[in-house]
Amino acid sequence: RTEFALLTTLSQQPDTALNYSALSEAVYGRAQPEDEARALLRPHIARLRHKLEATRITGVTLVSIRSMGYMLQTDA
Repeated sequence: RTEFALLTTLSQQPDTALNYSALSEAVYGRAQPEDEARALLRPHIARLRHKLEATRITGVTLVSIRSMGYMLQTDA
């Protein structure tokens, strides 16, 4: 469920970096401090990346934005 919420949130704003707090609020329903949000999201992002790579879909990449958050990058 968490990974689906993350993918949905990121896909609604492709090629736009979303910070940890915004993603945390979208996924968990409440904003959290940056460090806590990053720690909570990190394992879900790793699993989501693995699943996206396993599908072999080209043109979509889950990118880490250092000290900021994540972005779903498209090659469109």
